[in-house]
Order: sequence, then C-alpha cells, then structure tokens
Amino acid sequence: MARPRKYVIKLTDDELKTLKSIIRKSNTSKTIRSRCQIIIDLDEAHGKVLTHEQSARSNGV
Repeated sequence: MARPRKYVIKLTDDELKTLKSIIRKSNTSKTIRSRCQIIIDLDEAHGKVLTHEQSARSNGV
C-alpha cells in the first residue's frame, strides 16, 4: 500500500500559465524547464496526476 503524499500540489490557473510560459522561453535552462514540468505533472488541480516515479521517468530524472 502506498504512503500518502506528504505535499499536495494544487496550482491556480495563473500559476500554471506562468510555469508553462517559463518552459516555452528559449533562454530558460534545462534544469528549470525540468523542474517546472515536474511540478505541472504532479499538480492535482489540472488534468491527470502522475506518480513521482512516472514523472521522474518522463522527465529523465
């Protein structure tokens, strides 16, 4: 049985829009893009939530 998540990520629409715009910018480093994508993947307020393992695999972490 899986342990409950210690931290729950629930982004507002504005926060989600900001993270997506950071990812799209050409001068954003790969590390920051990866971190933003992980936060979006784990967001429970919008769309499908990935597990930590799924998010890590899809982002190459």
